Amino acid sequence: MKKAIDEVAVPQHKRLIVFTGGESTRLGNELYDTIAYANSLGLGTRLVTNAEWAVNDKQAGTVIDTLNECGLNELNISYDDFHAEFIPLNHVVRAWKTAEDRGRFNAIAFAVCSGPISKVTPESLMSAIGEYIPLVYDEQGNELSLPERKPGETRKLISNSRILRLGRGRKLDIRYCKIPDQQLIEQTPCPADNRQPVFMPSRHRCACCGINPEFNKVLDLDTEVSEHFRDVRTLLLRAIGEFGPGYLMGLVKKARPDIRFRDKYSGICEICSDVTRSQECLRILADNKQRIIEDLKALELIRKASDAEEAAGRHE
Repeated sequence: MKKAIDEVAVPQHKRLIVFTGGESTRLGNELYDTIAYANSLGLGTRLVTNAEWAVNDKQAGTVIDTLNECGLNELNISYDDFHAEFIPLNHVVRAWKTAEDRGRFNAIAFAVCSGPISKVTPESLMSAIGEYIPLVYDEQGNELSLPERKPGETRKLISNSRILRLGRGRKLDIRYCKIPDQQLIEQTPCPADNRQPVFMPSRHRCACCGINPEFNKVLDLDTEVSEHFRDVRTLLLRAIGEFGPGYLMGLVKKARPDIRFRDKYSGICEICSDVTRSQECLRILADNKQRIIEDLKALELIRKASDAEEAAGRHE
């Protein structure tokens, strides 16, 4: 973990190191030592946890005090219908309240995914805690405006998002999911936050934090691919960032209308997973390499023209 941090440690760029899992706290002192190491380099740190450790007040206090000593900046507690099968709600409430009372964090947040039939929602968590907590996103997934954090203040948030059918949950009942306008998500580029470096247990460097990217030929930068496909991979990653995975799905559909995709998608990560994990889709996209190059060049020309027009307007 320290080696991975050294590869991205650029404090002047305000890097934030996020520790997530699985359940990271099961690493014990290895986790705490690495948080302290990142802190010593001037890097921000966030821990994502399910709060399984908050079995009683004493144990919760011990963990929070240790995280304080390590210099952790942000505590993020994950909870939803699927965590609730394994983690009692009172563990989550105890972890939150102990962090409020004893923590010295810049922020504590709930990360909750919910949909139309979810029992665990932002509202149910607020009720359990007994206070209103600001939401990070609106119903459309757009980031809401939040007040500036005052010096010494602990910001409290709920990072609310929709449920996505990914990995083991690919065949999850669609009733759990909010289905947005399909044309909109097919035209939505992958946000920069989702394309930050991720280090997996295999020690592979990956280019995605939205889905499990390990051993994905596009998203896992250290998985072995042919020399020819390395260039294609770079091109596909650019296209995902500029146009979104829906653009790639459109190219596949045009080339091979017989390839079946899902009837409805909850978000762009589902599209990205379906396209980048299909060997047939990747073969088709490799065949369309020149088309992708031309579309990216066209976008660059449009941007230059727009920037020139804006500069001329300011000059006038």
